[in-house]
Amino acid sequence: MIEKLAFITYEQHKKLVQTIVAEVLSMEKVNGFMLIGSVARGDAYPESDLDFYILLEDGQKKKFHSEMREDILVEYKGADFNQIQVNFKNNPMELYSFLEGKILFDKSGELKKLKEIATYEFENYRVSSDKMKGISHWLHSSLIKIQSALKANDELKASYLVHTSTWTSLEGIWAINNKPVPPARDLL
Repeated sequence: MIEKLAFITYEQHKKLVQTIVAEVLSMEKVNGFMLIGSVARGDAYPESDLDFYILLEDGQKKKFHSEMREDILVEYKGADFNQIQVNFKNNPMELYSFLEGKILFDKSGELKKLKEIATYEFENYRVSSDKMKGISHWLHSSLIKIQSALKANDELKASYLVHTSTWTSLEGIWAINNKPVPPARDLL
């Protein structure tokens, strides 16, 4: 298994992933297991957390779970095949987990299929004109308010307005490129 994990930079992460995979393989009602996040992408730090996606059998549910293992935060989220597809539609940010994730095991072939679906959805993602108009209105309105605050020498208010508009600015950058905003962890 260690050879299969050659993409993992740090030995501590590699050993912990190997241990966790062995544990999850013995669980019932689990069809697949995928490493996501910075360790999967290859941009982790030695103390970075481990993020996993558990593909459950149809109809099974699992709440988000986290734990500390060997001084590393380990986070697990899980869903079945159908729920993951719903998640893609309701929260396009979820696509990134499957675009960048590394399959550790896939008993049913469904993780591979979900990665294909995520790739298709990402490549064909389009931001609606209503969403674009909303972002544009918000940013234009914010600009007017920021300029007004600066004109009145109210730097505190101007700073606050910049802060509250930052996320919408990021949404706008991604929207003009017809891509969903990636999770913050992917931008750092």
